[in-house]
Amino acid sequence: MNEEEIINQNLEKLESNIDDFIKRRINHHNFSKILYYLWTQSKKGDFVYVNELSRFTKLTKARSYTILNELCEVFLLEKRHTGNLVEYWFVKNDGKVLIENYIPLIKKILGLE
Repeated sequence: MNEEEIINQNLEKLESNIDDFIKRRINHHNFSKILYYLWTQSKKGDFVYVNELSRFTKLTKARSYTILNELCEVFLLEKRHTGNLVEYWFVKNDGKVLIENYIPLIKKILGLE
């Protein structure tokens, strides 16, 4: 094996996966609050609008779009355009939203029951 192949193989071993990304970000209090909020919204419906997240977090709509789009990149949400609106749908596996996998850790970080 040449040096370039060894370097590429090492990079593949070190590359973060989606779970690593979420767990690293979840330690940030605000990110955990956002995921918890989204999880509660998933119980009320199948999608969320950026305005709703912006209102809850008191962040700008631009920042809220960025956050929701990042969650699309890691496959927790799916972006759908409906006319003038953009809906962020919760990705589910066997009827359960994927965000729910992180709720025990989120509750621990936020000090919730």
